[in-house]
Amino acid sequence: MHNVLRSLLIALLAISLPLVANAQVKATDIALIEDVDGSITAAAATPNSYLAKASCAARAAGYTDTYDAIFVYSAIPLNFLTNTQQGWPVRQATRGIGRTPTNSSAAFCSNSGRLRQAVKMGAVATMPDDPDDTYRGIPGYALSGVELIAHEFGHQWLASITFDKGDGTGKHCYLRGVEGGGGDVQPGDEMCDGYPITKYNNHWSHYFNSGSVMYGSMIEDLGNGKFKFYYKDPKYSQLDQYLMGIRKASEVEPMFLVLAEGSNVSSATIPQVGPKEYTGVRVDFTIEDVIRAEGERSPSYDQCHWKGLTILLYDRQNPYNSVMVEKLVRYANRWEEFYSWATDGRGSFDMTADGRGAGTEGCPGTPRPPDPEDTGTVIPDQGPNADGVDVPEVSEEVIQPDSIQPPDWSNIDFGSDDQLGSDYQPDSSTAPDRPVDSTQPLDLDEMSTTPCFSGAVQCYKGLVLKCRSDGSGWAIEEDCGDKGCENGRCLGGSSGGCSAGARSGALPLVTLAAFLLTGVFISRRLRHYETD
Repeated sequence: MHNVLRSLLIALLAISLPLVANAQVKATDIALIEDVDGSITAAAATPNSYLAKASCAARAAGYTDTYDAIFVYSAIPLNFLTNTQQGWPVRQATRGIGRTPTNSSAAFCSNSGRLRQAVKMGAVATMPDDPDDTYRGIPGYALSGVELIAHEFGHQWLASITFDKGDGTGKHCYLRGVEGGGGDVQPGDEMCDGYPITKYNNHWSHYFNSGSVMYGSMIEDLGNGKFKFYYKDPKYSQLDQYLMGIRKASEVEPMFLVLAEGSNVSSATIPQVGPKEYTGVRVDFTIEDVIRAEGERSPSYDQCHWKGLTILLYDRQNPYNSVMVEKLVRYANRWEEFYSWATDGRGSFDMTADGRGAGTEGCPGTPRPPDPEDTGTVIPDQGPNADGVDVPEVSEEVIQPDSIQPPDWSNIDFGSDDQLGSDYQPDSSTAPDRPVDSTQPLDLDEMSTTPCFSGAVQCYKGLVLKCRSDGSGWAIEEDCGDKGCENGRCLGGSSGGCSAGARSGALPLVTLAAFLLTGVFISRRLRHYETD
């Protein structure tokens, strides 16, 4: 009921925002990319390598270098070490947001340098069927599926800043979550508010009144040093939008955080729905304090209209099907709507593969509006490198960030090793109702309700059928005989690989390793790692 009410609320709020004009995303807009040799999935524990390989595979499959962001999902089951959602900046040249400029365009096969953000969304099966339902991959998590997309995309800019109130105390890092204690300080560590600055992650602190998909909280000041914390319907806050380059500094209202007294809740704690009360000291600050610490954002404006591509990875043993594709269509369409709402109508996304979406009235893709310094509007994207940012030429040398964050352990579910996910449903035609001669013609009228996408598979009267590479129709891939067919595979094993639902022989060892590692991590909070 809560999700229904939330969707209705968002819909009502959207009425007051600029009209959405994006084209409807269809099944043909999903890029179906085969991991032919398994090299992409083998790199799943290292997000930059995984995403770079997926990006290059899409280019090799014919998708042009005309996208600003890619969102990569997998039909291939991933384990608790690799099934993480992570946002990775491919190209970041913005100053004044606490980030070090980076350019990994060559590694991502973006020869034009247009691609800016790559997002790893993990296994399709683990994402909720409804994008507005809560993501269950992390115990007690507060974000919905579409909010999780917004979180990972937001790592293009967020959240890495400090602030300086100009009172002689210098820069403060209270805005960000800090991981671990300060007992392992090394000589030469740059300190900030009692911790090495490297201890701070790229999420808003639990004690910051952020209102953001980038974590933090919504905080109500009850007076007398009492505060109520909760977390509901997050979006991109005014501060987020300034850092994203779609809001002027003068449009960011004063902000505050709480220095809680005697709390055992870490500043790095993932959002808790709450509510929960704390006692503490309120610290007010302004966008001018952020600028004093980080400098003015340069360029002052960023592109507001983004072209995105949804990529679904699959392999022969783990083919995609129409259910997966339609699920990602729902996510892509919902993301377009959510992004416009979450940016207060200042931003838009086009998730069509051919770029036919025109954006919104508040952020059109074309034509280019007047200069924003004169009108207060935002310069939208006009094509590769037309977002007002001086992009370095793509070098043959791959520039990687200084270090790679450790994997996200918070997806571990020690109570189950079911890798199929909660949305797994067996095919309705699981067993043959009669022997089938694989040479006889198929009743295409009977199959017309099942969409045919290049590489898709399905069961039909005991046969495994695969859609032809050109999408023109179905062809017999395998006759299951009396074994029956389920989820596009023969039951009981076949020459094509494992049966549907079969576990890898290595899984028991992985599960055992998880239990052994529990002792190492039991004293640590569940945490959601992100890469810069």
